[in-house]
Amino acid sequence: MSLPLTEQELHNLAMNIVGKDLEEQGFEFMGINSELKKNPQFVALKEKHFIL
Repeated sequence: MSLPLTEQELHNLAMNIVGKDLEEQGFEFMGINSELKKNPQFVALKEKHFIL
């Protein structure tokens, strides 16, 4: 029997999925913040595209 994920565990899982997708798209991470309800979570750069 597995226990439900905590809010932080669920947030970390989602960040891993999004982070892997961004990496596959060629983004380079400038910073990552995995703290709940704090923005931005990702700061990434790809060529001339900058995302928060």
